[in-house]
Amino acid sequence: MMKIKLSISLLVIVLLGGIAQTVSAHNSFMSPRVKEGPTSWNAIVFGHGCGENTIIGSSVVFPNFSESPTLQIFNQSSGVFDPTEDTIEMLYDTTMAPFSYVIDRSVFSAGGVKVNDSDEAVGMWVGGGEGVPHSGSGAIKGFISVRFQPGTFVSDSCAAQIQFVLPMVDVCKITTISGFKDGVVSLWMPDGVDTDYVIPGSGHTGELVLTVERDLISNKLPESCKDQKIYKVVPTAKQINTYMPVVINGKRAWPRK
Repeated sequence: MMKIKLSISLLVIVLLGGIAQTVSAHNSFMSPRVKEGPTSWNAIVFGHGCGENTIIGSSVVFPNFSESPTLQIFNQSSGVFDPTEDTIEMLYDTTMAPFSYVIDRSVFSAGGVKVNDSDEAVGMWVGGGEGVPHSGSGAIKGFISVRFQPGTFVSDSCAAQIQFVLPMVDVCKITTISGFKDGVVSLWMPDGVDTDYVIPGSGHTGELVLTVERDLISNKLPESCKDQKIYKVVPTAKQINTYMPVVINGKRAWPRK
């Protein structure tokens, strides 16, 4: 019975990972699924502009452990993620900041890391240069390089997968937040998080997700686990509203105030 339950859970994990990648088909990681442990050199890939406009820059917020992002657990009965009283420390090593910015001038001529008051990386931005032009066929793609340091799963937890959600805005025209509309920005925001970064009347465009999978060979689940649990780490609305703006040399460059 245990093997049957775990096999069903594994099927859910595979299907869920595929769904997450399909939903965020336009903005996604080059390697959307990585194993726990080794450092991953990765890239965020996007293949279209805002409508028919060129992407001139982009802003990303990292899930930062020290600022208590929201932790959710996948409910296999309802097929959605629910709040949980579990903490990230109960199931995953949080001693290292998972994401860091990699300088790469292939697409954008400038960029930088965003840090909080404790000098921790909380996001990144890129801009300038050729950018990413509109391509109706998706034949033209751009990317932002990023380094990811996966942690390891706590050995006595039942966690088999953790999904990290990275809020992201592709910028095609520099405006105030009130000026956001289709053709000006493309938004990749977490499900169910009420932030300042919205396009009035526009539907949800999907999440940018990087999935870390447990190594079930070297880090087996305890025999007491009835199911393989799937978690999601989501920055809070406060984190997104605080760290999404781009500040250069002490001056806010985007969005305009």
